[in-house]
Amino acid sequence: MFRELIKNQDKRLGWNAQDVGYRIRPTDDEVAALGPAFQEAWDKHYRDFPDRPLAIGAAIDSFTGDPSILPVGQYISVSAFTTYPFSRGYVHITGPALEDELDFETGYFADAGGNDIKKHIWLYKKQREIFRRMQLYRGEVAISHPPFPEGSEAACKELGAPLSDVQDIKYSAEDDAILEKWLRERVETTWHSLGTCKMAPLEKKGVVDANLSVWGVQGLKVADLSIAPENVAANTNNTALAIGEKAADIFIQELGLRK
Repeated sequence: MFRELIKNQDKRLGWNAQDVGYRIRPTDDEVAALGPAFQEAWDKHYRDFPDRPLAIGAAIDSFTGDPSILPVGQYISVSAFTTYPFSRGYVHITGPALEDELDFETGYFADAGGNDIKKHIWLYKKQREIFRRMQLYRGEVAISHPPFPEGSEAACKELGAPLSDVQDIKYSAEDDAILEKWLRERVETTWHSLGTCKMAPLEKKGVVDANLSVWGVQGLKVADLSIAPENVAANTNNTALAIGEKAADIFIQELGLRK
């Protein structure tokens, strides 16, 4: 099939199924509703930085799970990526050999204030309300949502027509607990992982210095996305290219190869 598409220069080959991308920030009222700890974090890290989205994402014109388990039809999915997570994980060696297992912890939703999980709870509800107001909306695929109990206002429904006079879903305390558990069980990273060898002073848990040299090790440099001290809130391709270009300049200078 793909050979035929390539041969005919089919336009579908230039489509990545993501017709819409977004950057989103909560309103002042929505921030306040997430509690004092979130308000404090928002005021410090986001309020005065209007170019900082709380999250980014994309609408994908398909069901992103196993399509064989669903009836043939038209589906749309939406992603949510928090751009500046507060949680931190770690990765450490446990011995001198390459075969020694790593001591690795992702740190997902591990921040002391619980603000990262609050972000995703808000994002789930916000995205759901946006889609419920679209003319294409015909309900939800329940297996892609938390298992809200039958009779709950939050339970998924299938419809034959768009909703009219849409009101926000009211979530009970039980619904919120189910949603949080579902998020903790399903959270994962994408292909934009970074920051395991961050550039910073050694006393701030840095791994490399400003010239990409590993602290305390001679003749070893790191030149990839692992040196980023925090997330870049974007697709990381351009950042990776910039790191590589700067690294090449450093290496040429230190090796005396510049003419």
